[in-house]
Amino acid sequence: MRSADENSEEILIERLKNQEERALEELVEIYEAEVFRVVRQISKRLLPEEDVHEIANDTFYQLWRHAANLDTGKGSLGAYLVTSARNLTKNRLRTYKGSVFQVQDYDVVEMPDLFEKAEQEERQRFVQEALNRLSEEEKEIFIRYYYFYQTTEEIGDAMGIRQNTVKSKLKRGRKKLKGFLMERGMEP
Repeated sequence: MRSADENSEEILIERLKNQEERALEELVEIYEAEVFRVVRQISKRLLPEEDVHEIANDTFYQLWRHAANLDTGKGSLGAYLVTSARNLTKNRLRTYKGSVFQVQDYDVVEMPDLFEKAEQEERQRFVQEALNRLSEEEKEIFIRYYYFYQTTEEIGDAMGIRQNTVKSKLKRGRKKLKGFLMERGMEP
């Protein structure tokens, strides 16, 4: 059974797919604060405020451009926007850091490792397996903390548990994940 929020989100997505500008405006009103929060937390205040605004705008612009390809079965619109904001922020930080330090002719340039992608995919699979070994509550805390960049206070408030409980569950969960990855011969 779908909730009213899920139905209204699907209606907004359909309107967005039909290029209704008012639908985009409504989505900005709903998700703008969350997008800005994610950009600011990831950038750790290293980016000027103009860049933060530009990344937030680019996040919604990407949503508009790719609206026809949105698949509501793959997750919520909020998750899509947070992921887009996170990726755009990380890309901007790479560019920003690159502009601060100029490369000299004698600097060593790393060549991409041919096995890097395969190793990354294997690590992602192991991490997913490890996450699946956590309780639902621990998994939710991990996702909120590491994926949505929520603070322990925000997680505690959202889940109705104390901040210290969140911290201890993160610590225990990290220990479980580390043990699982080490069993698999991977360094955490």
